[in-house]
Amino acid sequence: MPVDGVSRVVVRQAQDLESMYYTIKQVLGDPETRGTLLVPLGILLLIYPLTLVATLLDLPGAALGLVSGLLGLYLLGRGIGIYRRLADRGVRAWQALFTGRVSLVTHVVAAALVLVGVVVGVQTVEGTQAGTTDGPGVLKLAAAFVSGALRWIAAAGVTASFGHVTDEYLAGQFRWQYLNAPFYVVAITAVLHGVSSFLLGGTSLGYLALMLTTGTLLGLASTLSFAVAESRTEGESQVT
Repeated sequence: MPVDGVSRVVVRQAQDLESMYYTIKQVLGDPETRGTLLVPLGILLLIYPLTLVATLLDLPGAALGLVSGLLGLYLLGRGIGIYRRLADRGVRAWQALFTGRVSLVTHVVAAALVLVGVVVGVQTVEGTQAGTTDGPGVLKLAAAFVSGALRWIAAAGVTASFGHVTDEYLAGQFRWQYLNAPFYVVAITAVLHGVSSFLLGGTSLGYLALMLTTGTLLGLASTLSFAVAESRTEGESQVT
């Protein structure tokens, strides 16, 4: 097809206006930037209407506190990257659900045990406060909380550690040193039990020394034993 001529049309547009348009378009098209900028801006724009509604309901302070708290939590989560971490944890948990990882079950059980331990610890603190008329000190209240919650949290630690050891064994990546975790939990539990019981006045100084010595020896014995077992296993694998 023959071409007789070319007509050129020149469109003049302000450079600043064009760059602003493409900048806004790029910002709105980027999911990460859109979530970072528009969500806080939207929360800020909601402050005034929420304040009006709260004024009608005689709750102006609650509305401002709620909005500022939501904005602060969002910006803090964005700043430390907690949302991405939670998303990664969710993906790992979903994958573990279909790959038969025992640690998923043991971690759920451990979380439940920790929750029960916190509740029991709080109840122990309340009982300690009710049992004294002059008011116990902060150190004694902390010892009461540890004394009440310790056995449950220790059970949670042992349960979670055995789940991890089982997963590593099933994956063919087991090492003897992984078995140190439950023994360390028991050793730390013995030490904390001795200290908290002594601060509460329920045991003597000799019992505290016994618990400290037991926890230390248990940790050292497990470390040395599994280190020797690990070195022998590596030596046998190199020979074969």
